[in-house]
Amino acid sequence: MLPPTTNPAPGWYADPEQFGAQRYWEGEAWSDQRRPAQVVAVVAPAPPVAQTPDNGFAVAGFVCGIVGVVFGLIPWTFWLAWILGVLGIVFGAIGRRRATKVPAAGKRSMATAGLVLGIVAIGLGIIGVIVLENLINDVNTVFNELESCFDNPDQVHCD
Repeated sequence: MLPPTTNPAPGWYADPEQFGAQRYWEGEAWSDQRRPAQVVAVVAPAPPVAQTPDNGFAVAGFVCGIVGVVFGLIPWTFWLAWILGVLGIVFGAIGRRRATKVPAAGKRSMATAGLVLGIVAIGLGIIGVIVLENLINDVNTVFNELESCFDNPDQVHCD
């Protein structure tokens, strides 16, 4: 004995008698209602967009170099000039290599500028340390003279 079959649910289905049309199934039998088959639009995917290679390392090296030079010129921020100078050199070197390997990436001159500015920033950082050391030595000398004046006011000439 075969199991009982179930009919499809009522609805519009492809017409078995007419190609390109749909016919309404009432649940147990076909009705006389027909309509053109629903056309489903198939959208083709968009073609891939060609991306131009970019040289973000050149830009990063340039920006780090510029900011490093600025911090090298500001007292008490020379230590930031060292950090940004090193980053400018590293990113600038990577950017130059990328511009050489992938000419379409470009920005070789920007990478070179980042490299040079990074070196300048480190130099300004070194100058900042020297200036700070001299300043500390000068202040220390002044305090030693003042201390001598207070300790021996009769023996030391204090102006």
